[in-house]
Amino acid sequence: MIADEAVTHLSEPAELASGRMSSVFIDGKHGLADPSELETACRTIIEMAQGAGCSFDHVGGPTLGADHLAAGVALFGSKRWFIVRKERKNRGTGRLIEGPELVRASRLSWWRTLVPLVVRC
Repeated sequence: MIADEAVTHLSEPAELASGRMSSVFIDGKHGLADPSELETACRTIIEMAQGAGCSFDHVGGPTLGADHLAAGVALFGSKRWFIVRKERKNRGTGRLIEGPELVRASRLSWWRTLVPLVVRC
């Protein structure tokens, strides 16, 4: 599903978010920058969640890791989106979570990163 341009072969191994080293880097944001690729990915995520019996009203994750997918799934799945900041801002509302007001009863789908993709309900 990720476009070929998302895969980069590095001349030297680089450290991944997992802490492991790899000479292959997958940049999901770059690979899903094309609107049609993003739509395909988001619609597939919605189908996977429905197939797994997952039910949610809000979708989101840490900002920048999941922003594009959360927004796309929210759009194509008629859900509400949210993002979680790494740190609170020291201005404005100072919120850690941006988007709708989430309450204890909110049903969420949370994603940390694109690879590996984990749909949690």
